[in-house]
Amino acid sequence: MKHNKYRQSARLPLISFSDRDEAEAERWYRLAAEQGNASGQCGLGTLISDGALFNKSKAREAAHWFRLAAEQGNARAQTALAIAYSMGIGVDKDEAEAKRWYLRAADQGYAHAQTNIGEMYHWGTDHVQKDAQEALRWYHLAARQDYAQAQYLIGHIYAVGDSVPKNCTIAYMWYLISNANGCNTADFLEEIQDEMTYDEIVEAEKRAREHMSASDQQKDQGVRF
Repeated sequence: MKHNKYRQSARLPLISFSDRDEAEAERWYRLAAEQGNASGQCGLGTLISDGALFNKSKAREAAHWFRLAAEQGNARAQTALAIAYSMGIGVDKDEAEAKRWYLRAADQGYAHAQTNIGEMYHWGTDHVQKDAQEALRWYHLAARQDYAQAQYLIGHIYAVGDSVPKNCTIAYMWYLISNANGCNTADFLEEIQDEMTYDEIVEAEKRAREHMSASDQQKDQGVRF
């Protein structure tokens, strides 16, 4: 099965503004950031990081603000700083530091970080030994928060039988759930159908509906699924 590895490349936490609003947003974020407000520091870093991949000065400034917010425990900033370290954007590339900041955010329940630390275990790095079971553990924590990419990656592990018995029904179920939450898995669904019986597809669709229904009920009750 074909698969493109998501290497956390363009997955910085983003905030969207119109061109007209961006300057005003930066002004207010900077005011808050300079007073030590972690949300302001993270927001400012996020605005500055847009396009920073090809601008070393902007990248360094963004990393500076992310670090200040991350040190105050802001999980979004911790994740952004981890991405910076994993790619060497604004800081020297350092996978050990990337892992450390991902874990700090993931331990707070931040789904983006849980998924990214899961990917480090899924594919393996110079500092993280490949461990599909540990990857699955992190993916499931994020998937319970309806984080679509984590749901897709669970599906991928079962689709190829990566350190787990290959199970097209489970893979199809998670691809469906991920697709419903905004991750386009149509090509993967179509591809895996060729390996499934009609009854297996019906069963996967049933499980996906049940999972999503239970998740919706938990959300209505204000409980993390």
